[in-house]
Amino acid sequence: MSSLNKQMRTWHRYIGFFVVGLTVVYSISGVLLIFRDTDFLMSETHVQEKLAPNMSAIELGMTLHTRTFKVLNETDKVLRFDKGTYNKVTGEASYLRMDWPAWLRAIHGLHRVSSQDSRIWFAILYGVSLLFLAVSSFWMYSPRVKHFKRGVYISIAGGVAALLLIII
Repeated sequence: MSSLNKQMRTWHRYIGFFVVGLTVVYSISGVLLIFRDTDFLMSETHVQEKLAPNMSAIELGMTLHTRTFKVLNETDKVLRFDKGTYNKVTGEASYLRMDWPAWLRAIHGLHRVSSQDSRIWFAILYGVSLLFLAVSSFWMYSPRVKHFKRGVYISIAGGVAALLLIII
């Protein structure tokens, strides 16, 4: 076995062990993202906050970031919506919000890291580690053995499946 093959196998093994814990957390986050448009695992929380006075219904809906903002009725002083009320004069809003528990919100945030987030380097390291594991897996077997050839075919099938998901 060549020195490069041995080194790749060693790096693959240790990076793989490191990435296992990260993958578990990211997979939970990914599954949660599937259900982000539902109330799955969420609980209702009563919120009271002071907002800018005299906001229109559209401005209020955008400020509250609610999925289904619907005005029920509106007077000169109070705007009633499906989850609460907003006092136009004082800016006081009282409403119900559906939210995940704090620990699930933190996990969910891993998939929402932006370029301004302090966790960006961690997310990049994780992505590069996964890419390395995918590529270095081709050094696990000699290209002459049946397992390697079968692995190449399975990898091609995975690439085709990913393309089909993107196209469809």
